[in-house]
Amino acid sequence: MKNALACTYEPLTTCRAEGLWGNNLYGTRLDVTALATWTSDAQNVVDVLKVDNVTLVAVGPGKAHVNATYDGVTGIGNFVVCPGDPVVHQFWPGAVDQFGAPIPLPC
Repeated sequence: MKNALACTYEPLTTCRAEGLWGNNLYGTRLDVTALATWTSDAQNVVDVLKVDNVTLVAVGPGKAHVNATYDGVTGIGNFVVCPGDPVVHQFWPGAVDQFGAPIPLPC
């Protein structure tokens, strides 16, 4: 099984976890958001609220990894909170644009 995180933004950052069994072409996908265990490695930056869905709450500026673990597999998301910005932004280390230039963090 593989596990991936996907998030939407504003007014709140909400995330879901999807499990994939098999390969991308013939595999089976299942939304495991409610079944996964969610944690933040920096609760002073990003806190995880799990009620009807998973909401990430900005606590203070900095970077945090948010993990969703299901069936022994962990999906990891990288997040940043900018000073004075109440939105938790997801980022991908090493990501580049279509011209090969690094994509900067939002702050």
